[in-house]
Formats: sequence, structure tokens, C-alpha cells
Amino acid sequence: MNSLSLRAALLMGCLSVGCSALVSNELDGKPSSSQPGTDASQTPQDAASEDAATDPKAEDQSLVEHEEDTSTEKPEQDVNGEPDVSEEPDVADAPETPEASPEADAPEADAEACPGCEPGLCCGNTCCPGTSCTAPDQCSPTCVLPYLNCNGNIVDGCEVNAATDPDNCGACGNACVFGAQCIGGTCVCPPGTADCDGVASNGCETDISTDPLHCGTCLKTCAAHQDCAVSVCKCAAGFADCDNQPGNGCEVDTTVDGQNCGTCGTVCSLNQACTQSACKCVTGFLDCDAQPGCEATSTSVSTCGACNVQCQLPTPLCGPSGCTNVCPGGETLCGTSCIDTTSDPLNCGGCNVAVGPHQHCAASQIVCDTGWGDCDGLTTNGCEETLTTDTHCGACTTVCKPGAVCSAGTCECAATTPLDCGPSCAACCNDTQCADSDPCTTNTCNGGVCESAACSQKCCVGGCFQCCVTSDCGGGVQTCSGGVCIAGCDTGMTACNGTCVDLTKDPLNCGGCGRACLKGRTCSNSECSPEWVPLPTTGQPSGREWACGVRADSKLFVWGGHVPATATYLNTGGIYDPVTDAWTATNTTGAPVARAKATCVWTGSVVVVWGGGTPGTAVFTTGGRFDPATNSWNPTAMATTAGRFAPIAVWTGSRVLVWGGLSATGGNLKSGGLYDPVGNTWTAMDTAGAPAAVSGLAYAWAGADGLIVFGGEDQNGAVNQDVFQYQPANNKWAKLFTSTATKRSHAFGAWVNSKLFIWGGHDVNNAPLNDGGYLDIVAKSYTPLPVAAPSGGRALVPYESGWFARSGSSLFLIGGVTTGTTVVQGGYVLDTTSSAWTSIPAWNPTGEHRRGAGAWSGSEFMLWGGLNGAVAEMDGSRWLP
Repeated sequence: MNSLSLRAALLMGCLSVGCSALVSNELDGKPSSSQPGTDASQTPQDAASEDAATDPKAEDQSLVEHEEDTSTEKPEQDVNGEPDVSEEPDVADAPETPEASPEADAPEADAEACPGCEPGLCCGNTCCPGTSCTAPDQCSPTCVLPYLNCNGNIVDGCEVNAATDPDNCGACGNACVFGAQCIGGTCVCPPGTADCDGVASNGCETDISTDPLHCGTCLKTCAAHQDCAVSVCKCAAGFADCDNQPGNGCEVDTTVDGQNCGTCGTVCSLNQACTQSACKCVTGFLDCDAQPGCEATSTSVSTCGACNVQCQLPTPLCGPSGCTNVCPGGETLCGTSCIDTTSDPLNCGGCNVAVGPHQHCAASQIVCDTGWGDCDGLTTNGCEETLTTDTHCGACTTVCKPGAVCSAGTCECAATTPLDCGPSCAACCNDTQCADSDPCTTNTCNGGVCESAACSQKCCVGGCFQCCVTSDCGGGVQTCSGGVCIAGCDTGMTACNGTCVDLTKDPLNCGGCGRACLKGRTCSNSECSPEWVPLPTTGQPSGREWACGVRADSKLFVWGGHVPATATYLNTGGIYDPVTDAWTATNTTGAPVARAKATCVWTGSVVVVWGGGTPGTAVFTTGGRFDPATNSWNPTAMATTAGRFAPIAVWTGSRVLVWGGLSATGGNLKSGGLYDPVGNTWTAMDTAGAPAAVSGLAYAWAGADGLIVFGGEDQNGAVNQDVFQYQPANNKWAKLFTSTATKRSHAFGAWVNSKLFIWGGHDVNNAPLNDGGYLDIVAKSYTPLPVAAPSGGRALVPYESGWFARSGSSLFLIGGVTTGTTVVQGGYVLDTTSSAWTSIPAWNPTGEHRRGAGAWSGSEFMLWGGLNGAVAEMDGSRWLP
């Protein structure tokens, strides 16, 4: 094929898919006017003339172009402005051109092929930007990733590089916030910056490397006297954290603090003051014996201005400039010394008027040192009272009210009496704050102390009733049913809640009173079947991972999470009621900001949602209190402890306890807090005596015994077998003992018969364990289970898989992971009385439900959402034992 025929054939291929002017120029072997090195003012004829003057092939090229100009017409356009290709030029009828030699034909096409484009995006020697080649002479309208056709016009090809274009980052129209960069199709703030206010117009507005309100990550606030340097909160120059309490920051000014001068614990001696971080003699004193403290006065005739300088005749006086016989103006002659009585501690306001303990001389007046007071009015003992006691808190006349203690000169409620009731601090201010989970007691607040009184009737499981068992009815034909004595039932019938029922087939009392099969199951031979039934999809939340899930009454509460397909975070959720078998969407008005891996705790009246954030980027110290009765939100106060992922979180009966967990970047935390949902206040947990910063603690709330924790893995992969206890009453940790249990992390844990039950988890090699037992915190011993689970071990890894529940003497271990993120379906039932194991079948419908939400309703286990592979699941199921 000669060069004219080749050009015409290629032109027909371009017209079939649409090529730009750039493509047309590339067909002619000339660069586009928009490309570097091309003069946009030149016409094609000018360029051709210029080429002809310098190109040895210009004669042949000129002939081709001449023949095209005289024998070929532009395609007519139809009424829509599109080229009319119904009558294509007949290439065969074109005038013949001189045959080119092999050296001047194919090599030239190869050399000019696809200027400025990848060879894979070419058709012959023609380039359609960002498209692919489906035939030797035809460009496909299909874009080659990461290129996209965002303007809908294939004429200019796939004009957008979605991997780097900040206006179309990852998808057409997905504009990055102002200042953000597009890297690999994802909007990323430049290093050291972040979008902390969520306002797109100002983009990555925060310098997280120096901003003390957003240090290293959004909302991470540096404490008092701390600066943000290289994204880390550090003590400001001249300040130090001497009490090791992160909550009050760097509380000591080491440049002037005589008890911590220059460094914590460095105490200045007699007549010394801390000046510019060093202990120095106060004015008028000298250190002449090389011992700590400044024992000599600089105004003495024996040490006049310096050690070993003695004043003698004819200058027997000691003045500011040395020995003299005349006191300068403003000074007073006291004995043989000239004294500035405005500041001299031995002659304050006059000769031989010395300051007392914890006093100094200022403007000729004796005044108390900071933190001390002259509360008895006596001059002989100086300022005798420290103003940090409960009876002299910040001032001599300030007495802390009952239940409060003095902290840094301010009265605050003590840990054992944390509630401010106005006239006093107490453990309770009203009866509501004394409520507990025991239905057989009446709980009242008496004098700031919670008191419980037993019910006047029979105390049964679930409350006070006329009867608990039939023998309570006095014999005869009466039967105790639902706490009431009723007439006896016929043979084969059983009294349940005041009604005679057939337990073999009654779906509301299947195999036992109150054991309802609920929707999706039938009762036959006293058994509900099937065990697993699917949750309804109507009204369910959108698919997600890392949502928080918790029991709210007998319902499943699901909120927040992350959508991996769109890399977005959610502040939506839903509540599933197994009785009505229906979903209700949670209100978004007043809800916390969108986040994943939030902590959720049910208090008995509200769900406290706190922490979480955007994994790998930021954690939050904010949250909300959700009331399912009104479907409404109220905010939680900003926590005094750091935000986190995957912490221990339990309800103590009056507080939400949060401990440990992971930072935004995955580091283990050794801190925690107690949140009061009634007062909306936080109290920092003491860290003295606490376990090391580890992840994967097995734990349980043990009532009067507080929080019991076991095991865990530190940042270096070391796994332990230690047992610790935390008591909120005195805000103290204590190590109980090092157990003989196998070292492990991420074990299942529960409080059973006054012992911490542990099972499974990962060993020192991160392999799943199939053993467990009981940790006795009184005897400080470990008793292993006699029998292993029937089909292998697993671990409970928060936000991946694993749930734990208890009903009577039965423990339910559901889901979990073996190694890495391999999810195991189904689970086990352990009878704690006989140590017998029973397998729980895989849930139905099947699917990993990795990073899903689950909770025990009190009678059924409910599971929903998460991922199956990389796809968000939009289903769930519930299991009845």
C-alpha cells in the first residue's frame, strides 16, 4: 500500500470512532499546535513549506499533500454537526503518487508512530489519547485506566488522568478539597496537614505538625503547657510533667519551681530560689561553706558582698558595693551592716525583723510564699498552713464541702464520692443513680450512700412475685405460673405465665416457659427449628464494615462504619427488633460525626457511642448518647483521655469504663477514662500499677471485684499471662498474679462463678489455641478445662470477628478468627457445670460477616453486615440455642 492509501485507510478508522484535531495532525506526521515545540500561529501550509525546505522527503510529502487537497473533500456534516461518512472518499480513485522506496516508507511510519503517547494507545501512526487500539487501524472509545472520558466527548479521547487529577480524583467529578493532592486516585492531604474542620472550601487547612489543637491528627489536643512539635505533643520549654498525670499536661514550671528546679525532683536548699532552671542564692545570701544552701548574708561585715571579705576600720560597714563607713541612700544601718530593708529577709521593713517559715520580704512587708498561708495570725510560726488541704484549699478560709478533696488548690469531688450534689459530694444524689440490675431490690440514696432493701414478696429470677415455684403456692392443685398461683393444668399441659400450654408445640413456650421461637421458626417436639434464620433486608442499613454493634434492651443496635467500595465513613445506623422482625433507622439529627470502629456500650437506658475515627488517620474524643425510646441523640462531653480504637469498654452500673486500645496509627495505649452519662463528665483513670500497653486483653466486669484483665500482646509481639484488677472506687490498678495459663492474646473472656473464664486466643506464635480454664483471683490460681472444643481453636479480634455471651450455666462462643483475618463461622456452647462442649452450626445465610456487628438479645444471638471477601454484606441472621 502506498503512503496515500495508508493515510486514507487510517483516516477512515479515525472517523469511525472520532479523532481530535491532534489526531488529524498526527496522521499528517505533524505535531498538534497545542504540543510543546509547535508554533500555534503556523498554518498547515506554512508548516509544509517549511518542511519542504529542510526535509529530504519533502518532495514526496508535498506531492501527497497536493493530491489530498485537490482530490479529497472534507466529509459533509449532518444536521447534528457530525461527519457524514455515508459517502467515503474512494482511495482507489486517488491519483497515483510516485512509489516510495522501502527506506522512505515503513521506517518513516514507525518513527512517527504515536508521538507523545504510549505505543499501546495507537492505531497505526495515529494516537487517540487515553484510548485503546482494537484493530490495526481503529481506536476504541474504551478508556485505558487511569484515563477517563469525563467530558463525554470521545473526539478528544480520554482526556483525564484520574490517578493524578485533583478535579477528577479516582472518578469523574470527584474533586479533592482545596490544597489536597490526588495520588493513585485518592485525595490525600499533603504531609503534615489535614482537613480537620470538614470544610471543602479551605481544604487541608490544619498544620498537624505544629497545631496544639490537632497534633499529629485531627482533634488530638495537647495538654496544658505542651507544644506540638513534629506532630507530637511535648512539654513546652521550661515545663515538665512531674506528677506523671497526662491529663493535667506539663504542670510544673521548672524555670522557677523550687521543688522541681530545672528537672523534676530537684529541690532548692536554704535561702535558694529557682531562677532560669537553676538553684541560686536569693538576694542577700551567699554559699560560703560549699554545702547545699546559702548560709551566709552578703551584707554581713564578715562576708560583705563575697565570702571571706571582712570589713575592718576605717570601713567597718558593709554596703552594696562592699565595705564602707556610710550607708547609701535607701539603706539602713543595722549593726555594722547597711541593709535594704525593702527585701532583706532578716531585716524586713526594719532592723532585726526576720521573716518566718514559708515567708519572704517584698516591699518592706513580710508575705507568705506561694501555696502557704498564715491562718492562725501568729508571727512566730510564719505561714504555717499549706493551702492544699481540705480545710485550707487555696485560701485559709476555704473549706472543701463534705465528700470533696483539695486538688492543686481547688476543691473537687473525690473518686469515692464522685457526684456533686450541691452541698456535698457523694456516691449518689438521688435514687435513680442507685439503680442496679437486681430486680428483687428497692434501691434508694440515703445520705449520699446507696442502700438496697429486699422485696416484700418472693424474690425470683426477674423480680418480686407471689411465687417462684409451685411449692410456694402451699400445695394442693395450685401451680406457680408467671409468678402467680393458678389452678393446676391438665395432663400434658404446663402452666406458663398464668396459662396452660403444650410445651411440645407452643411457639411462644417451646420446650420451656417463655422460650419463644419467634418469626421464621416452628415448634415441634419441644424444639424450635431451624436454629439460624435470616434477618429481614427491608429497612436494613446500607452495607458497611467496622460498624459498632451492641445490645439495646433485647434489640441489635448498629451504627457508623466504613464503605470500602467508596472509601466513605457513615453516621447512620439501625435497630433490629427480633420480636417484630423489623428494622428501624436511627435518627441522624444530632448524631456524632461519621466514623468507623466506634465503641458502643448499653447503660440500660441509652447507648453511649464514643471514640473511633478514620483508621490509620485520626481518632475522635467525641461521641453521643442514643436513646432508643425516643430515637434521639445527645452529645458526650469531649473526653479527657485520648481517642482510640478497640478498647476494653464495660458498663460498671454508673460509669462507662474505657481502657487501652489502639491509637490512630495502631500503637497500643496505656490509659483510660470513666464516663458518667448522667452528669456528662469524664474522669481519667490512674495508670500507676496498670498492665503494660498491650492489645488483645481478655477481660470481664466482675461487679464488686471491678475489672479483671488477662494476657495481651505488646508492640513488640511479646505475649504475657498476667492477671490485673482495676477498682473504680479508688481509681487504682493492681497486679494480682502471674498465672500458669498459656500465654495468649485475644482470648474469649467472661466472669463465671467469681472467676475469670478464658478460652482460645492466639499464642506467642500467633497460632489459634483450643484450650482455656478459670482464673481464681482470690486463690491466685488457674484451673484448666478438662476437655478441648470439638473442632479447633479461634481468637476474638475486635472489629474482625468474635462474640461472646452467657445464659445461665451456658457460654456461647461465636465466630472468631484462626490466623490473620481468616474468619470461622458457627461456634461452640460450653456447659460450665459439666465442661461439655456442643457445636453451633454455621450461620445462615452463609458469608464471612468479617468486621460485622453482633449482639446477644438475652435469648438469641443476632449477626449482621460486615464483609464477605471484599464485598459489603447486606444480610444477617439470628441464632436460638
